Amino acid sequence: MKRALSIYPTLLRIAEKIRLLSTKILVRPLLCTLIMLDAAQGNPIVIGTYEANEEPLTETSLAILTEAYQQLNTPVQFIELPLRRALVMMLNNEIDGNIIRIGGLQARHPNLVQIPTPINQMQIRAYGLNKDIKLNRWEDLKSYKVIYLRGIVFIEENLPMGGDYREVDTIVEGSVYVASKASDILLITESVDSPPNAEAAKMNLHRLDTILKTVPLYHYLTKEHQTEAKALDEILQKMAQEGRMKQIAEKSKRQMLERAKRKD
Repeated sequence: MKRALSIYPTLLRIAEKIRLLSTKILVRPLLCTLIMLDAAQGNPIVIGTYEANEEPLTETSLAILTEAYQQLNTPVQFIELPLRRALVMMLNNEIDGNIIRIGGLQARHPNLVQIPTPINQMQIRAYGLNKDIKLNRWEDLKSYKVIYLRGIVFIEENLPMGGDYREVDTIVEGSVYVASKASDILLITESVDSPPNAEAAKMNLHRLDTILKTVPLYHYLTKEHQTEAKALDEILQKMAQEGRMKQIAEKSKRQMLERAKRKD
């Protein structure tokens, strides 16, 4: 078993590299095809998303935005991309937006428009084999070997200097590192009040009690879509005030729990 765990990260990295290479080659022709098919309605707004069927934050945000864009009567296409690539492609105007990001990116990247109404909240949570690990602040992470998901800007910017850190592309890969004791702690993002991550639990990892930070998340578009951004924010404000966002989020969480039970 130990030998299997030791080679598992290598196999995962190889598989992930193949997947990423395939994405890089195929994503642009795919976008062109979608735009041509939707030409009668106007070109769709193309939004980068990530792990839409596995990550509760993404799935809930996707459900909220799908309804908001329907109310806006604007065609939209969500495409699956790795976290960091989704950001880079948006910054390069290769796609029109990202589903959710932390606030304030437009201050550093003037070609972006942050939709002012937050559509979700994320919590930074830590997992480990040892459930008694105590984390009171970010600085405590320096005492451990830490692994985290590539492309989560908030984690990257808050890790204290001088620690032992490693990036991975998926929660599964990160869980394997911790389960094999190559790392001590896995940092991931979760929805508020969400149950422990199922993939981490399969590897016998425990979610630690500490919530390192709770952060609001916002939808982003590129500046050429400022008109849509303003109208979309009005819709999202109304959805928030009327409790519709909360209803969608609760329904999405129920559906995810039901899927998890069926898998078990």
